[in-house]
Amino acid sequence: MATTAQLDPSSYLDQEAFSDVTIKIGDRSIKCHKLILCHNSDYFKMICAPGSRFVETRSNIIELKDDNPQAAEAMLRYTYNLRYDDLGSPQQQTPKFHFDVCVVAEKYLLPALKQQALSGLQRLVNSHNKAQLSRYKPSSTRRRDHHRDQTAG
Repeated sequence: MATTAQLDPSSYLDQEAFSDVTIKIGDRSIKCHKLILCHNSDYFKMICAPGSRFVETRSNIIELKDDNPQAAEAMLRYTYNLRYDDLGSPQQQTPKFHFDVCVVAEKYLLPALKQQALSGLQRLVNSHNKAQLSRYKPSSTRRRDHHRDQTAG
């Protein structure tokens, strides 16, 4: 009895094997697969559709212009594995990174990615606010401390 192996689309990102479209982000060219891109994004489905009048359909090169390159690459990784939790290095996990991912997710019609990026942004903002609040002393406490310091000396 033969066993069927599950297809792991993430292993095909930027691999020549079976690729049928190249995504250009700045000076980087990433080998991709229309089936995966179109399955997860209505934008790519529109661009790559048979009979589409977009020039990208004929050239099989899609240039992503005016996007933050790290956010655009994160969006491509997401289309291959549908997970946001491992989309970048720690230095990319900044409010700006999450915001830029929201922008590309909106642009390339990936509402689930946009929602996850917004959640990531919210987590960072909340943790930053908690850190700020833990250092904050209400003014009445500062006055009391100042008064105690004045009378102790």
